[in-house]
Amino acid sequence: MNQYSELLFYLKSLLEADPLVKTVTQGDFDKISQNKMIVYTLAHIVIGEASFTNGQTVGFNVQVAAIDQVDSNPELKEGIFFNNNNEVDVFNETLGILNRLWCKLNQDFEDKGINAPDNCTCNKWMSDVNSAVGFVLNFSVQLDNRKMKLS
Repeated sequence: MNQYSELLFYLKSLLEADPLVKTVTQGDFDKISQNKMIVYTLAHIVIGEASFTNGQTVGFNVQVAAIDQVDSNPELKEGIFFNNNNEVDVFNETLGILNRLWCKLNQDFEDKGINAPDNCTCNKWMSDVNSAVGFVLNFSVQLDNRKMKLS
């Protein structure tokens, strides 16, 4: 049984191939704010709960975050709408990273024997610690309950 590690490394390889992603990490979200060595733009993978269905599949709830730091320029005075920072650009770029990932996953799912819903959700993510913002992609997958090789 190697579904967890295969899924993790498969997601990692897809995210590393994105031209905007500089670092890929995994684990609980609280580890992001603790790591001072992160080079942004960051992609972070959380593979959550697992479920077994009739001994045939292993299901996982997955979250993938794309996060970058917001740069501020206190000297600009363009009004309060953009708050003299690039937050809108960061949200747009991180959403683009996750959109490219989801499109690639959907192309690969059938070829790799992965069952997943056609739709997913993205939620905004903001950190008070390091001025980092982005989006989190939430989806679930079901993998065949046998030895796999996704990558």
